[in-house]
Amino acid sequence: MAEYHKEKDPTFFRMWLPDIDNIEDNNTEKWRIAMNITKQYKCGKVVVISGRLWMSVESFLFGNVDAPNLFSNMILVLRDMIYEYRNDIKQQHRRK
Repeated sequence: MAEYHKEKDPTFFRMWLPDIDNIEDNNTEKWRIAMNITKQYKCGKVVVISGRLWMSVESFLFGNVDAPNLFSNMILVLRDMIYEYRNDIKQQHRRK
């Protein structure tokens, strides 16, 4: 999913990976994993919307940006973020 508001902020672009996982307020491990991923990725974020985890990657588009390359890199960041989240969740389940 992509987000762009030409009139509101013509240089800002965001890609979303929606509805990754359910997260409850009392699930401290999932919160910890989500916050660690957000800390690691400078342009990536993990947010909670209506009890569901969403991931996003954000960038500014200035001048003669190579948009196809930028978008490909943004998708790779989202891929890495979801891989890391799922891997950390698997490790958490193995420890139980």
